[in-house]
Amino acid sequence: MSLNSSNISKVDNLVICSLNVRGLSSEVKRRETFNWLRNKKYSVYFLQEVHSSKDTENLWLPEWGYRGLFSSLSSSRAGVSILFNNNFYFEIQNVTVGFSPVATVTEVLLV
Repeated sequence: MSLNSSNISKVDNLVICSLNVRGLSSEVKRRETFNWLRNKKYSVYFLQEVHSSKDTENLWLPEWGYRGLFSSLSSSRAGVSILFNNNFYFEIQNVTVGFSPVATVTEVLLV
């Protein structure tokens, strides 16, 4: 799909937050972090060191309440997340996740 002005929605005020959360395994810490993020009203949140696994991702997204993506290596280390607020319209067109011994790379194309 080619991108041109006719198929891209205008976003007037996209605000992005990046945060190293140093683990979200604790239910109390996760709830407080998600509440803090929602109160900030940013558009997109890039979280590092979430320490999630495939199992926890399915539990945590309903707790977040909006859309999100996780890329996890282990529940005890690493892992990133991209959380989206509901204050702008977007469609996820493609998600590519790559792993290396030292990093996780997630590419997301939003339209």
